[in-house]
Amino acid sequence: MQAGESDELLPTSAIAAAAIADVDDVGRGRRRRRDYATDVASPPVNSVSGDELMTRDRLSSAASLQSDEDEFNAEVERAPLLGVAGRKRRSVGVNDLQSDVFAAQATHRGARAESLYEGGDHAAKQLQDKENLTWEASMKLLESLDYDEVDNEVARFKMQGRKRHFYGYSGTTLVKWVITVLVGIITGFLAYGVESAVEAIVKQRQRLLQHGLDQHLLTGLLYSILASATLVGLSCLMTVTLAPAASGSGVALIMSYLNGVHIPKLLAPRTLLTKIVGTIFAVSSGLPVGPEGPLVHIGSGVAAFFTRQHSIGLGKTKVSTHNKWLDLFHNDHDRREFISSGAAAGLAAAFGAPIGGVLFSLEEASSFWSQRTTWRSMLCATVATFVLALGHGHKLQLQSPGLLSFQGLEPRFNLIEIPVFLLIAVAGGLFGALFSSAYVIISKTRPKTRSLKVLEAVLTSMVVTAVAVLVPSAIGICQRESLLSNPELGVRFFCSEGEFNDLGTLLFGSREGVIESLLAMEGKHETTFTIQSIAIFLGIFLVLTSLSYGIALPSGLFMPAILAGSLFGGLIGRGVYAFAQDHFDSHTAANIQPGLYALIGGVSFLGGIFRSSISLVVIVLEGTGVVAFLLPIVLAVVISKFVADSFNHSVYDALLFLKTIPFLHHEAPESIRNKTAQDIMSSPAVCFNEYVQVGDLVDQLRDCTHNGFPVTRTEQLAPGKTRQVYMGTILRSQLLVLLSRRAFQNHPTASREVTDTDVFLHQAMSTYHHRHHHFTRFASSDQSKVEHIGIRPYERTKFITLTPFINIAPVTVQERVSADRVFRQFRTMGLRHLVVTDLSNVPVGIITRTSLADHHDADKQAADVETGATGM
Repeated sequence: MQAGESDELLPTSAIAAAAIADVDDVGRGRRRRRDYATDVASPPVNSVSGDELMTRDRLSSAASLQSDEDEFNAEVERAPLLGVAGRKRRSVGVNDLQSDVFAAQATHRGARAESLYEGGDHAAKQLQDKENLTWEASMKLLESLDYDEVDNEVARFKMQGRKRHFYGYSGTTLVKWVITVLVGIITGFLAYGVESAVEAIVKQRQRLLQHGLDQHLLTGLLYSILASATLVGLSCLMTVTLAPAASGSGVALIMSYLNGVHIPKLLAPRTLLTKIVGTIFAVSSGLPVGPEGPLVHIGSGVAAFFTRQHSIGLGKTKVSTHNKWLDLFHNDHDRREFISSGAAAGLAAAFGAPIGGVLFSLEEASSFWSQRTTWRSMLCATVATFVLALGHGHKLQLQSPGLLSFQGLEPRFNLIEIPVFLLIAVAGGLFGALFSSAYVIISKTRPKTRSLKVLEAVLTSMVVTAVAVLVPSAIGICQRESLLSNPELGVRFFCSEGEFNDLGTLLFGSREGVIESLLAMEGKHETTFTIQSIAIFLGIFLVLTSLSYGIALPSGLFMPAILAGSLFGGLIGRGVYAFAQDHFDSHTAANIQPGLYALIGGVSFLGGIFRSSISLVVIVLEGTGVVAFLLPIVLAVVISKFVADSFNHSVYDALLFLKTIPFLHHEAPESIRNKTAQDIMSSPAVCFNEYVQVGDLVDQLRDCTHNGFPVTRTEQLAPGKTRQVYMGTILRSQLLVLLSRRAFQNHPTASREVTDTDVFLHQAMSTYHHRHHHFTRFASSDQSKVEHIGIRPYERTKFITLTPFINIAPVTVQERVSADRVFRQFRTMGLRHLVVTDLSNVPVGIITRTSLADHHDADKQAADVETGATGM
């Protein structure tokens, strides 16, 4: 078992002896009687019969362990799930007693209690094989997340008797705010660290290039190729060997996670580390990629770190993040809020736009939103932006928040320029559609093996570097350094001292610096970059970006899209300025800013590629600080998005299509518009009675991959006539906990008392997926997990009462409801299972994510996604 995956919830060893010695007081402690059915005459769950007790020699053997009480108490303090605020940990019942003796049999004096999993090495090996699957193979075994909180009798019992303190009832809200601030601070520091590292490496590459060119062209070319290939090779090698989930920007995968799909190893610490280091190497290598998209993934990874127990080995010492406060958030529902905040903080740090970051998380990343999520995301994004601005400043002064700035424009434009802005927007939409199509086509031809992926990345970097060195050396134009707003931006190549090669600077200089120069471009004749060089670089950059984006390393597309659009818009702006000088008065011509056209071009290309709208507008407005540009920016975003949507979907949707991820979009797919719930549900539904025999439960879990089950009660209407009454749902994870903790009875009964032991079980159920194969969730619900529990033959005849743990408030629909309405309910409420009932309220089927996902394309239908209605 992995670190942090201990399943020893119920007391063992010494507590077993104490429980046996005090068997007459079994079940004592605070509890509440719940008569769920009065028509079942059977012994109460806490009654003790002779056959439930162990033989006298076993009792004495268990009692002999009582001397280990002190060690066990220390064990309890370390156990992740023992303990509920304000309750005694030694409140035990018959079920506890049974589990304790089973565990005590596998221990010896002074030894740590063994796990309750007794399935043998074969089952453990099967689980290990599942966990060791390649990332590509694990992406075919996706699982859904349990965003819908379970409302059952145990949860309500747990809430009773709480007292309000100055920090609230439990301190959960306060701790959430504290963690939110920490996520913002760490994300801001990481953004600043990535930026500083990239800037330092780029300067070293420029010095190395110039040093080689001073000797010979081929020497400079060789130095540059070696430097770029090394950086790219290291980034790609880390990605394909350590964390394949770190490839690309990660935005689409974060969107999928917040949409309700668990992406294997997406938020693992190893993936986070690979993302940070890989992004630094990839961006500084000279490839046409940016750090803005990966920062969204990095921010989400930082947030996820605080919602997961970690055990880090430092020599002989282990550092654990296990804490009773952090343990409160080891569930999918709370985890979603933190990851939404982290995604907002990452984008806010990239552009210095906290409001835009929140809106991006709301509009693009998250499928479910609430007021508290808004406030926490806003705080997190603001703190991240503040920390980055503090790093950019001097002596505690704040300046230029964000990695990329849109400053430098005067707040003016002429209404006669609007038609030109619209034409730029149309061009941006066409480019976005073309790029999305090219991305799908090229991605299908990319290599699949690790070695070939690394080779592809290295060869691509060599081509990009060769073009960046040879083309400027041949046709670049020398310009005076005084034209540069930042002298460190220029790259001299073979120009004289005090000059720089404009095409070489475009290809080899800092991307952010080039964008800032284009936005500050004026209409006068002598500018930083000549029209010839801008046009040549635009053509080269579009081709290289299409080839580079998608190789197996961390890379973002925000910066390349803005740069390409700024180049295109800047060219149009220079032409408009020249035209205005010849045909309009001098005042009108003087008001034309080619830099504004570059801004509109960048916005249009972003809108065409990503199809964002509101968040993109706000990000640009926050970046420029000029509200006067609201009209042209809105027009550019709307028109480019409309044009691009007329041809295909965004690049995010293209990636989701290639990964065959069952993503639920804002609108229901056309294929289900004229259908009903009955047409799309999976049937028949596999149901359990409110009390079930262990053997039947094990067989059913072994034979199917369903993750949610309706629970029914049999009511007798007349002699020989019964009906099934729908009571609620129960998850596979809950059933696995009940089996592994041996929460068994000798007789079937629907009469059940809720005790503190049930609260412990409920906590184990809530955190099950965070303790078992957390980053490969499909393994924790695999059929081999049932074998791993190792139910013995004599245990198969016992019974489990499900009633206290049933979700008694599930969302249901009748079979006649339209599928379109079902889709809206399912997506808006963040459901995993939606039970379909007939007119008599009897479950007839279940709707899951894959029942609603869009499967228009034949290739997507044929994709081997093993989840289906059963796995999701």
